[in-house]
Amino acid sequence: MISDGLHQRDKWYNSLRLRMMIMMSLALLPIGMIAVTQTKSVSNAARESAQLSLSLMTEQAAFQERLGIERAMAISQLMALRAPDLLQDTDACFDELSNIITANPRFSNATITPTNGMTTCSSVRGSFDFADLPSFQNLINTDGPAIAVDAQAPLSGTSVVIVSSPFEINGANAGIATVSIPHSTFNLPEDDFVRQGLINLITLRRDGHMITASTGIVESARDMPRNLSEREFLEGSSNTFYATSVDGRELLYALVPIRGSALSVLGIWSPDAKLNLQAAGRVPPSLFPALMWIISLGVALFAVHRLVTRHIRLLGRQMAHFAANRRAVKAISTVEMPTELRDIQFSFLQMAESILQDEARLEDSVREKNVLLKEIHHRVKNNLQLISSIVNMQIRGTPDKDTKAILRRIQDRVLSLATIHRDLYQSSDNGRVNVGALVKEVIEKSIDIGVETQSDIDLTMDISNVHLFPDQAVPLSLLAAEAATNAMKYLGASDGKRPYVNAALSRDNDGRCDFIFENSIGEVTDAESTGLGAQLIKAFSIQLGAKLEVEHTSDVYRMHITFNAVDFMPDATDF
Repeated sequence: MISDGLHQRDKWYNSLRLRMMIMMSLALLPIGMIAVTQTKSVSNAARESAQLSLSLMTEQAAFQERLGIERAMAISQLMALRAPDLLQDTDACFDELSNIITANPRFSNATITPTNGMTTCSSVRGSFDFADLPSFQNLINTDGPAIAVDAQAPLSGTSVVIVSSPFEINGANAGIATVSIPHSTFNLPEDDFVRQGLINLITLRRDGHMITASTGIVESARDMPRNLSEREFLEGSSNTFYATSVDGRELLYALVPIRGSALSVLGIWSPDAKLNLQAAGRVPPSLFPALMWIISLGVALFAVHRLVTRHIRLLGRQMAHFAANRRAVKAISTVEMPTELRDIQFSFLQMAESILQDEARLEDSVREKNVLLKEIHHRVKNNLQLISSIVNMQIRGTPDKDTKAILRRIQDRVLSLATIHRDLYQSSDNGRVNVGALVKEVIEKSIDIGVETQSDIDLTMDISNVHLFPDQAVPLSLLAAEAATNAMKYLGASDGKRPYVNAALSRDNDGRCDFIFENSIGEVTDAESTGLGAQLIKAFSIQLGAKLEVEHTSDVYRMHITFNAVDFMPDATDF
């Protein structure tokens, strides 16, 4: 019997695989932590590289716009230095400023305007009044170089970007020198950038005000990111980010400042641009260590399966087959089986072979003993039958009726013993006897001998199949035979009723056996009582370890015994 402490197969946490996974996880933990740190560093470096690449592409795409604004700023500063002289000579001013416009086709106009807004120094001949223009008021009130937008320029009649620089005369602010750049010159760059995902290029001031746009200022408003004025990148250097546009699209933005000015170029890219930041910024650093951990565990479990688990399962199947069938186990091993497990298999096979040989010897010994035991029962039965025949011959040769009655009762007891030994000889139920059949047989034989025909009495038998070892089967059968013999001796009935015999034998699930025998008693008997039958019944009940209850009235004899069926208990000398 396997101890409960060793029976752990139903415990999932005792699995070899689970324990290997835990141990491998602990072993890989330091490497995983290092891998997480390294992966995070690589991810940050990749993100920075992608940001730098996108910023450089945005700067290249906005090169012409940035160059035009920077050149206009430089020319306006040069004009501010020449302003005191040019304001004294209108023709010289026209010639010099018109030459600037001619040399720079992207510029539409250049003017030097005093603080009162009235000017005659321009690349266009004539006198002009800019005093009431909002763009002039914004520029004249700004310290240092400035940029403004005029949607309807008075000289060109188009939307322009105005770049200005202030000038002084005798240490006092005297006006501004301006260069105008039409918005029509700010277009998307060549097709290469468009194919890579560029949507728009917008020039912004630090306050988020739009100066130029490749697709038009009005149309570009929908491409701007939401809450632009609240973003910290407007205060810093180059930056790239994902944001939701005003019209609800998820776009990629790159902001590049224009050196020497308060402007920045905002590049708007498609979210599936070739240089995408999503992969660099949104992949968690723990992904690759987790994949490494999973792959390492898979390799470890595969190695454990190939080297240990499958061979242990093979040994388990061999042991289970041997335990279930008690047959020789075929040695099944492979070259891949480790030497240690092969030694275990060899030891098990040797043990199984030794057990089978021992069991075979034991079976042969038991078989021989059973044959001898049955032979003994057979010879005892024959001898008892021989004694019964001798007693029968004495009965036939004895003229005295009392002697015949005594000899007949002796013969009945001898035949009962012979019947028991016959059943022991024929039994194959581990040496046990169906005592129910024996009781039924001895009662029927006693009635056949005691009465002329069975129709003379009412016989009722409720006999169950009760299997007992001979230590109890023999005394119970003899007790039943003695009870039946006594019943035949005193059987009778009063008031003209038919005599009856009732017998019942049963056994419950707890091994408790009940035997009840009841018969009617007549008024006249053929023989006097010697008391031997009652003594034998009492002796047999003591041998059974039974409780005996007898009710004896003038017309009924009832016997009830109760005992517990016991297993075979060998004598000490049997060992």
